[in-house]
Amino acid sequence: MNEQRLTMSIQAPAGVIWEGEIRSLRSHNQEGPFTILPDHANFMTPLHQAELIVTFADGVERSYTYEESVLFLEDNHIRLYVHEEPGLRQTASAEVATESVVATDETETTS
Repeated sequence: MNEQRLTMSIQAPAGVIWEGEIRSLRSHNQEGPFTILPDHANFMTPLHQAELIVTFADGVERSYTYEESVLFLEDNHIRLYVHEEPGLRQTASAEVATESVVATDETETTS
């Protein structure tokens, strides 16, 4: 069976933090909770300190939080624009799902 997937990219001012394939994304905005699955209607929403629960292509689920972000969904591709750098701040106490996803401390900076 060929399961449909979503693609996702996370973009900060300095560049792409992460991109890859996911099964789903759950979060909440001012209107309430939402879940994005393949073939979801296109939409965009600002997110303020919202927990993002991502189920990766391999089935691993991780939780991340950004202070401010904007999520765009178009044609099964999620683009998340964040102000924080250099990477994801992991809020779940679990291993990072892929090597290209980096858990960082809020006090960490890059040059």
